[in-house]
Amino acid sequence: MRAARILLPLFIIILHTACGAAKKTPAAKTNISSADDGSEVTFASSYINAESQYLSGAGDLGLASFLALEKEQADNAAVHYRIACIYEAQQRYTEALFFIKKARKLDPKNRWYRELEASLLEETGEPAQAAAIFEQLMSEDPARSVFFQEALRLQLKAGNRAKAMDLINRREQQVGLRPYTTERKIQLLKAEGRYLDAADEMKRLREKYPDRSVYAFREAELSLDAGNAERAIPLLNNVLAQNPSDFKAEALLLQIRLSRGETAGSFGPLQRLLVNDELDFQRKKDLLDLWQKHIRVSNDSMARILNLLEQAHGNEPVALEYCGDLAAARKMDSLAATYYLHMLYADSVLNKEPHFIQYAKTVNALRLVTNWSRLYDIGSEMTELFPAMAQAHLWKAYGAFQLNNLDIAEESAAYGMSMAFKAEDDLALRALMQRILCARGRTDEAMVLARSGVQKWPAEPWAKAQLAYMLARTG
Repeated sequence: MRAARILLPLFIIILHTACGAAKKTPAAKTNISSADDGSEVTFASSYINAESQYLSGAGDLGLASFLALEKEQADNAAVHYRIACIYEAQQRYTEALFFIKKARKLDPKNRWYRELEASLLEETGEPAQAAAIFEQLMSEDPARSVFFQEALRLQLKAGNRAKAMDLINRREQQVGLRPYTTERKIQLLKAEGRYLDAADEMKRLREKYPDRSVYAFREAELSLDAGNAERAIPLLNNVLAQNPSDFKAEALLLQIRLSRGETAGSFGPLQRLLVNDELDFQRKKDLLDLWQKHIRVSNDSMARILNLLEQAHGNEPVALEYCGDLAAARKMDSLAATYYLHMLYADSVLNKEPHFIQYAKTVNALRLVTNWSRLYDIGSEMTELFPAMAQAHLWKAYGAFQLNNLDIAEESAAYGMSMAFKAEDDLALRALMQRILCARGRTDEAMVLARSGVQKWPAEPWAKAQLAYMLARTG
């Protein structure tokens, strides 16, 4: 577009000059011409010289030449237009708007001038005025859909939803029912929460294009958003009758059934959808969560379901974390630990930013299955990734303690205690440190640590329980 703005006036001037030399008649002259052929040639030469200066990199000199030419040719719209284009390229929109308005005054019907003025009005914070220009262009040339699209975009940018809706309705009167126009209307209706009206608009598209099942599906979605499942169900059944492999329609129909507690025969569709590579994970998660609310699932069945999810989403950390969470909630600890470890690996492959909670879930699962070596490795990794987190040092210390590496265990626990500000973190580290000290035969130090814990956290039952344990241990 910018290249066209540079070349268009230059082309017109050259063409007109050539025509002027061949045909010395008044009909050959326009607002870019001067009084006679000689002045036309001089003007064209000056224009080309200014353009050459600008395009060769001497932008300021080229602009100065155009401004000097504009003083000589104040009634030449092409010169005003070119100056406006240069100012636009320099992002000096106010100056550009000043000159394009001059050009439009001289040649009010020129489409290029009007489009540039609309662009500059938008840049200067007047999208509604810019929209008005494109609406006028749309009225004059309905066949060019870009005028409607720009007018609509600008009205929405100006926050004029009512005018945008009116514009869409006028466009429909011009060209009839079109998918693009109706889609824009549906977007507006949805933004206003008018889902049933949006569904009615989608119905119009469905009836005009009965062979496009996507419109029936979209109408069902909008009907469901409006709380009208009864309208959605037959639409989805019709979609599936036309195309039994339409997984989106099957998923939405299953969602409706499960929301109503209708679980009979739901396991088969659920399995098919879980392994479908085209259905996104979040959609599957929502369906599985609904299904679990109404079905008592054995651990064996859940393990098979999780395996299906992993087959389709084994490289997605969020899916692996969800599998681990489901397994952990059912105390399927070994399976949970496996999924969490896969989650951390998938995160590293994707170079995703690590999250402490994901590591905490992993080490806790490893603790439950007593995989001390792997727990220590992950705990050590946590201290590198989250050095300021007391819990990271707690897990490293705990893993080292279980492996009987007491030097590392004591060092990590002491470091964690130095930064523990929360009672739960400090007391957990104190409890572990007491066990480490006792294992090393330093019971007196462990007792001192227990007593200081009660002094630091007098209202915490856990602090008192630690002291009671040490008193009982030492008699």
